[in-house]
Amino acid sequence: MASRVILLADDDDMLLDLMKGVLEDEGHIVLTASDGAAAARKAAERSPHLVVLDVDMPLMGGFGALEALKADMRTRRIPVVMLTAHKSEQHVRRAVELGAVGYIAKPFTAEGLLQRIRRFL
Repeated sequence: MASRVILLADDDDMLLDLMKGVLEDEGHIVLTASDGAAAARKAAERSPHLVVLDVDMPLMGGFGALEALKADMRTRRIPVVMLTAHKSEQHVRRAVELGAVGYIAKPFTAEGLLQRIRRFL
């Protein structure tokens, strides 16, 4: 698989570093953000192939960032995957209604993360 640019947004620095390492080991270029506002800004600047957003982040959460991405002509076509410990149908339904292409539930394994990322690239 060719190298892709993936933007990861999560306020948990350890998890962010773990995901970044796993994806870089696969040959991807990984951008990171620690809140939804920074993620929306970076996506508009860099046009990644995929965005992974944690639902619960400061300043702007994942759902707010997803709405911002889908409202912006520069980023509306970028696939977005939501990442969260919330496993309720309500969260999954909201993510899909707002335009997310998928959902990754925490906790996950490195292989599970890679499988989901490959599916959406």
